[in-house]
Amino acid sequence: MTLPRPVLTSTVLFVLAALPLAVMPLASMAQPVCDHEKAQSCAVGYVWDAETKSCIQVSS
Repeated sequence: MTLPRPVLTSTVLFVLAALPLAVMPLASMAQPVCDHEKAQSCAVGYVWDAETKSCIQVSS
């Protein structure tokens, strides 16, 4: 005795093919959720201060 194979309709196949294409733009719009993940750069003679979240001048 053999079990019947399930038949995929064209609608199900279309949805299975279209779903990844619809979700792909979401991955490209992903943003870091924490401030510490963002890259910070300061001018020469300045360093990044995490408390004030700004560049401060280095005293020498």
